Amino acid sequence: FLPAMEDYICWIFTQKGSVCCQDLQKQSNLKLVSWKDYLMAKLHANLDQHPHVVSIRGQGLMIGIELDRECRDLPRVGLKHRLLFNIVSNHTVRLLPALILQENEADEICRRLVKTIDTFYHFPLSP
Repeated sequence: FLPAMEDYICWIFTQKGSVCCQDLQKQSNLKLVSWKDYLMAKLHANLDQHPHVVSIRGQGLMIGIELDRECRDLPRVGLKHRLLFNIVSNHTVRLLPALILQENEADEICRRLVKTIDTFYHFPLSP
């Protein structure tokens, strides 16, 4: 992808995705996005006091965890913990959870992410 196209796709996902979910929720009385609030609360509970986490934020259906140093190799560590995510701006973990996420799955994502960050900072991968 070209950077401009990736930014455009992210904009569509964040801007239009939450509107779409709100429309679906109104039509079918489903709580499709309640997982995001739950996952954000779990991430804040587990990572707010982490010495290497600068901030946790959300935009639409995306979640970003900013770290205090470059972490381009973090996805390789995440795969060892069976967690898939990407890095943006060299310092930010971007999570794109599924719309059908359950609370137990959100708990597992949070647990694996904490383990991934701890492993990365204790044993950083060399280039």
